[in-house]
Parts: sequence; C-alpha cells; structure tokens
Amino acid sequence: MFDKLDEIYGTRSSISPPSVHDSAAIEIEISSTHSSPLNQNEGLSFDDNNMEADPYILTSKDGATCDTSSKNRKRKQGSESGLEALASTAKLRFEAHQDELSFKRQKLDLEKTKHEADTLLQREKFEYEKSVNERKLTLEEKKLQNDFELAKFRIEQETKLKLELAKLEMEKRQQ
Repeated sequence: MFDKLDEIYGTRSSISPPSVHDSAAIEIEISSTHSSPLNQNEGLSFDDNNMEADPYILTSKDGATCDTSSKNRKRKQGSESGLEALASTAKLRFEAHQDELSFKRQKLDLEKTKHEADTLLQREKFEYEKSVNERKLTLEEKKLQNDFELAKFRIEQETKLKLELAKLEMEKRQQ
C-alpha cells in the first residue's frame, strides 16, 4: 500500500524536496530541465543516458552516483515516517472536519434561536395589535351606544318642548 501511494505522491515537491542533503553536507538542487548541470561547484549533473532508465539518479563527473529515488528515502527514513505522515494528515483532516461541523452546528443553533426569537416577537406584536383592536372596537361600540342615547334624549327633549309649546299656545288661545 505504501509503495502505491509513494508512486503516486512520491514525486510531489512536498515529498521530494527540490534540494537534497547527503552525509557530506553537499546540497544538490534538482533543476526542472534534465540536461542542465545541477551545481557547477560540486560537478554534479543529470546523466541524460541514465534519465530514461531512472530519473532519480545523479552522476558526478568522476562517475559517483547519487540515488534520490523513493527506495533510497525508504532506507533512510523508514516506512513508518510515511505512514505516520499519512496518519497525521488524516487526523488533521478529521479534526478540521469536526471543527467545521461544530461551526455549522453553532451557526444552525444561532439561526434557530434567532428564528424562535423572531417568531416570539411576531406573536407578541400580533397579540398587542389584537388587544389594541379589541379596545378600539369596545370604545367604538360605547361611542355608538352613547350617540344613540344622546339622539334618543334629544328627541325626547324636543318632543317635551313641542308638547309644552303646544299646551302654552292652547292656553293662550283659550284666554
């Protein structure tokens, strides 16, 4: 399994860095063009003939070779470091996913709380408007009843006055 993953991801710059340290502390920079020399001071370059066979072999002018392939890395680092890196990456991904889910849950909880508060506010507003409208109707009903009583009282008073006037005119006529 590691070999398959190493074949897929082993050529990435995060796995195969563009510079390699050997035990003699000579830094070799890998160039993107295969035919150019790597480092003129050390006299290392790509071997064009060897590139087709194995692109990870560097050959110096004196014939010494440097293997930068994944097999060489395995011997130096051991197969555990690759698995540990994968496990660490998976763990970080899982934690990030958990954090994202937690954030979404908090966001939904806040939206739910806001929606409930808005609903409660609308209900209170509706109840207040309902009570105000009921009071208006009650006051209007009382006004109509008072207007009716006033009109009735006026009619009665006018009728009494007319009767008294009629009595007074009859008494005047009789005299």
